[in-house]
Amino acid sequence: MTNEAVKVSVIMLTYNQENYVTQALDSVLMQKTDFPFEVLVGDDGSTDGTREILRDYAARYPDVIRLFLREENLGPTRNAYELICAARGEYLAFCEGDDFWLTEDKLAVQTAFLEEHPQFIGCSCRCLLVDEGGQPLPKQTLSWVKYKDRFTLKDFSGGRYLPGQTASIVKRNLFRAERGQFAILHEADRFISDRTSTAVYLTQGDFACLNRCMSAYRKITEKGGANLTSKLYKDNEDKCRHELALTKRIEDYVTQATGKPTRFRLKRCDILTDAVIGLVRRPDGTRWKILREMAGQAPWYGWFYIPYALVKKVVLR
Repeated sequence: MTNEAVKVSVIMLTYNQENYVTQALDSVLMQKTDFPFEVLVGDDGSTDGTREILRDYAARYPDVIRLFLREENLGPTRNAYELICAARGEYLAFCEGDDFWLTEDKLAVQTAFLEEHPQFIGCSCRCLLVDEGGQPLPKQTLSWVKYKDRFTLKDFSGGRYLPGQTASIVKRNLFRAERGQFAILHEADRFISDRTSTAVYLTQGDFACLNRCMSAYRKITEKGGANLTSKLYKDNEDKCRHELALTKRIEDYVTQATGKPTRFRLKRCDILTDAVIGLVRRPDGTRWKILREMAGQAPWYGWFYIPYALVKKVVLR
């Protein structure tokens, strides 16, 4: 764009998203700002036509797009971590290769808000839920997003809730001043980084939410071709163990960062509920073993919490 310092770095992860990445890139490139921004695209070893599309865009927008083509699959958290470490902007924004932004002033509006409200570490906006074809879904709620004027570490509750869907977030670039200090982002889990990243940020400040819908989250069904990360995670029979391990790592990080012993009890109750659901769906010895393990890690009132959690997870979702 110009020789001015980059104000915002947009982080975009791609993997086998040839049907969607053009819309994602166009929605970022249409942004109208009075400051320079860059787009860092990390392709994690796509085997479809995604890379050809990315190379074309990088050739057309060489001053904006920085392309990182992974020779082997790193996993989404390591891919994201390396992009963030390379980001030059004062602020970080995000748009994964199958999501997109809705308004041409999204970056300008959210960046201006953070400039004017230094008490917040980041901000989100409302998001539109769409299907594979980009059409709005009948149900416009995400059970794991809690929209609040001020979203705190208490609201986070170990990852039970996030301040917004990934494509809706703009936040201060904590990594620019302390490069290499946040390896927890990829060390905690190979596939999930939004919870860990949110925990890191919430130990530094709170998030705000702007009451405008400026991003779209594409919900891809298995039939429509869910991404590799989703398949690996959802089909893993050790999901509860996976969730508990991640929760423990986040608890340890928050404890160290805040100096206060942290245990996300309701998150552990949710994991116990997932173990019960798993056993009901497939009552075998392995599932019984997992249930006993999760019961030993949940608070004593976890069993009384299950009916409420079942309604939340099964009926409301």
